[in-house]
Amino acid sequence: MSYSTQGRSPQEVYQNTQPHQPRPPVQFFNNGVLGIRLVDAIAGHVSGLHEAGTLAPLTGANRITCRINWPGYESWSDGLHVVDHNTQPYTLARLAQVIAKTIQKFCGDNAQVRTREPRADWAVNSIPFESLYLLEIRHVSSGSWQPVISRVL
Repeated sequence: MSYSTQGRSPQEVYQNTQPHQPRPPVQFFNNGVLGIRLVDAIAGHVSGLHEAGTLAPLTGANRITCRINWPGYESWSDGLHVVDHNTQPYTLARLAQVIAKTIQKFCGDNAQVRTREPRADWAVNSIPFESLYLLEIRHVSSGSWQPVISRVL
C-alpha cells in the first residue's frame, strides 16, 4: 500500500486570534517516508520511526491541546498530557501514540455524526481507520497543535 500527500485531509488550519510564536512542525518519518500509520502508532509498532526515542520538541509544555478541523464536522479539540510520570517530556514515539489515540477518539466521537461536507470521501464513517496516517503536527496557537492526517489512496 502507498499513500501520498494528495491524500491529506483537507482540514482548515485552526485560526487563533491571539499572537503566538509558531514552532516548526513535528514530523513523523517512518522507514524514510513521511507518515506513520495510526494503528501502528497506537500499538507501539514504531521500529521504523525516525528518532523515535528522542524527546518530542514541545519545549516546556506539560499539556497541549490537539485540534482537529475535519472537513464536514464541528471543530474538535482535546487536552493531552505530554509528559510521563517522572515529568519527562514524551518521546517522539509516545507523542505519535498519544496523537493517534486522540484522532481515534475523534473518529469514534463522530462515527454517527452526519457530515456536512459535500464530498463524502472524507466522511469519518466511510474511511477505514487502518488507512489513516499521521504526517506531522503543526503548532497553531500557544499550547495548541493540529495533526496533519493522510490516508491510503
